[in-house]
Amino acid sequence: MKMLVTGANGSIGRSLVQALVRRGDNVKVLVRESSNTTCLKQYGVEFCYGDVLDGESLDKTLESVDVVYHLAAVVPPRLWRVPSKIVWNVNCQGTHNLLEACRRHEVQKFIYASTIGVTGYIDEGRIDETYPYNPKGLYEKTKCEAEKIVVKYHEEYGIPTTIIRIPAVYGPGLVHGMVEAFQAIQSHRFRFIGTGESLIHLIYIEDLIEAMLLVGTQDSIRGGIYIVGMKDPVTWKEYVNTIANVMGVELPKEHLPVWLARVLGFCFETVLRVFYKDEPFLVRYRVDWTTKNSAFDVSKANKELSFEAKTGLKEGVEKTINWYRKEGYLQ
Repeated sequence: MKMLVTGANGSIGRSLVQALVRRGDNVKVLVRESSNTTCLKQYGVEFCYGDVLDGESLDKTLESVDVVYHLAAVVPPRLWRVPSKIVWNVNCQGTHNLLEACRRHEVQKFIYASTIGVTGYIDEGRIDETYPYNPKGLYEKTKCEAEKIVVKYHEEYGIPTTIIRIPAVYGPGLVHGMVEAFQAIQSHRFRFIGTGESLIHLIYIEDLIEAMLLVGTQDSIRGGIYIVGMKDPVTWKEYVNTIANVMGVELPKEHLPVWLARVLGFCFETVLRVFYKDEPFLVRYRVDWTTKNSAFDVSKANKELSFEAKTGLKEGVEKTINWYRKEGYLQ
């Protein structure tokens, strides 16, 4: 079968491409002319130059394609200096354009990489796939609308779609949004925001890729939405202390009040946006991320996909730290 991966230049996209090639699939990647494709060239994939906002390039790209993995999106931290209109266009209109092209070319399967953020946070219990939409930030709102477009194309046009909602991903290759915390822990600069007892739901990169491969091979799940992740969430304190223990450094004990973190986040967003190309670690959506509960029921994926995350927290953190050290992000 011939696979198309959009967003192949991203950390998750590259890992997916590698896994598909290793499995023996014929893989195309949709990339822009300006993209750095050095990392992808080693896999022997077919490069299709275009853009999800360019319908003509999509028609050329989808020739002879059987399965589409749609990962292309403007994601944090790249939202930092991108106008909201562009984020909406790429994440929503781009998804619509790709689905239209898939309909014209009668693609056999369309797999959409979404986020658990479309349903927001929860005070207690766990969120499953039936929970109503409740996105908070710009990225989550655009992914929510894109999900609705995917569902519409399945229900109205019969396109065989599947949506995967992804939690916080960590592991080798994942840098933006994660490595800063590891670096702060190593250098004794890390501060918990609030108590550190709020929940974060994680998935190790290899487990996520396994789930995506499973979705691509099963025909009985058309139209489905699946939350994937570790069986249970962990507290931020457990996550951070595991990182510190594996590194062999002192456990972080300092706490920053939530109200102060929000004030600082607002100041950083307002002042530093003009001067900083990269997003600072402390911005308001990260305050919410680290102080509100992200807890999900992954039993549907376990039952219908036969998927279960295999990598325990300590093992995943060890592999991540080893990779960061190898690449020079950690000492």
